[in-house]
Amino acid sequence: MLPFINPAIFLTGLAAVSIPIIIYLINRRRYRRLDWAAMKFLLEALKKNKRRLRIEELILLAIRCLVVLLIGMALGRFTGCNTLDSLALKTGSSEAVVFMLDDSASFGQRIGSDVLFKGACADLSDRIMAMPSDT
Repeated sequence: MLPFINPAIFLTGLAAVSIPIIIYLINRRRYRRLDWAAMKFLLEALKKNKRRLRIEELILLAIRCLVVLLIGMALGRFTGCNTLDSLALKTGSSEAVVFMLDDSASFGQRIGSDVLFKGACADLSDRIMAMPSDT
């Protein structure tokens, strides 16, 4: 099983990585050589810079493929860490639990006679008491 919430979207993005490669290959075949007077000087300059230009083209192609792959991973909603955690729990390793309590002004609102913050504190203490002890 893939560690994604939407694996179909990720696989579509993975297949879409081939699009920049196909565009690159099509663009390489499009140009035809024309012989004209100044072409000799241009060809000499191109021969001097050919290796550098080739490396730049390949780096740009790799960046484009990486961007498409990252977009596919973002849309597929990668959850690899959660999957790894569940595998670690099966092997008997320890688990850490973190509770966060919001103390912003919005939690100062009253619902009936109770304040939201006090209700959240009571709920949090109930959850902590319900947790199994490791001893």
